[in-house]
Amino acid sequence: MRALALFISCLLSFSVRALDTEISVLGLVLPGADANKSAMWLASLEEFWPSSSTGITIKLVNGGVPIPGQTQLQLGIAGSDLLVAMNSDDPIRNQHAADVVMFFGRSFIQGVCGEAIQRNWTSLNDGIPGIFIPAPLIDTLGSEDSYAVIVATEGVNCLSFEEVAIHELGHLFGAGHVETPETTGKYLKADSHALHIDNIFVRAKTIMAESFYTGIQTLNFSTQPSTNTDNLGTLSTTALSVANYRTAPPPPPPCTLSPPQNIHGVITGICTPSPWTRHFVTWDDSCPSATSFYEIWAAQPILNPFNFEFYTAFSSTEVFVFGEDALIKARACEFFNCTSLGLGVYLASSQCNGGF
Repeated sequence: MRALALFISCLLSFSVRALDTEISVLGLVLPGADANKSAMWLASLEEFWPSSSTGITIKLVNGGVPIPGQTQLQLGIAGSDLLVAMNSDDPIRNQHAADVVMFFGRSFIQGVCGEAIQRNWTSLNDGIPGIFIPAPLIDTLGSEDSYAVIVATEGVNCLSFEEVAIHELGHLFGAGHVETPETTGKYLKADSHALHIDNIFVRAKTIMAESFYTGIQTLNFSTQPSTNTDNLGTLSTTALSVANYRTAPPPPPPCTLSPPQNIHGVITGICTPSPWTRHFVTWDDSCPSATSFYEIWAAQPILNPFNFEFYTAFSSTEVFVFGEDALIKARACEFFNCTSLGLGVYLASSQCNGGF
């Protein structure tokens, strides 16, 4: 019965765990990338990410400072190289509990400036929608294989602009390119496409439109379901799931005031001055942040009851003994609340003929 009750308790605690609403993004600068551009483009994610519309915010790991990655790219920006980078630098991701990793590298392929691998929410084949399976609220199937993008800060015919970073991030969430009769690209839903307007009045495009489309580049995601151009709706669908790809472990519960443990000491002087024997006594405190001060108690002779002697603000103190040997104990206090005396005891011997 006890095992069953424990199992039910674990299920209950999992079911009520609050979902994370913050996407932690780690930037990794690979060899050959421009570190300054990497830092600026990483910072742009906080600026251009639609926090108010999705209800999900972005937090940059390591204070927004990209960390050097270890992977030496062979092709630069390409899916195979991105997989290599994900595998070799995964320990860095684990260390920082990052939901998303943005690699910055150098492209050696003309016109290929970024890559995002999304194996679940977009089909591997063009023109086929992806699949989002909430179970029951979020879909974290991609937490181990669809969490990374790579952006070229240097390369052949690559646009050296910060919008490449937010563009590739959009792909990771299932956002697609402009839909045309010739190509529809990869996307999550039928309306997960970018907007491109080209008429005598307006020439403009949203952030997920390809670079060859002319017009004013906006840094917004499309928002018109009626024209199959609602990438913002796609981001709103998947963002909560990405925010819970790598939820950091909960902080340990706050510690409470506890009796000192492992009290011990050494003789630091005999008859200096006479008739005292000097001891340095120290102890362990499992929760020093909860302790305001310590009380030192002594029993002298050692068969007598313990009596309070003095206070100290530190988990160590000097004790002077003369006459009979004494037993020393300590207890931790927080203002008017004190623990019991610690279980440990230190024998403070008297070696110069005196008393406490």
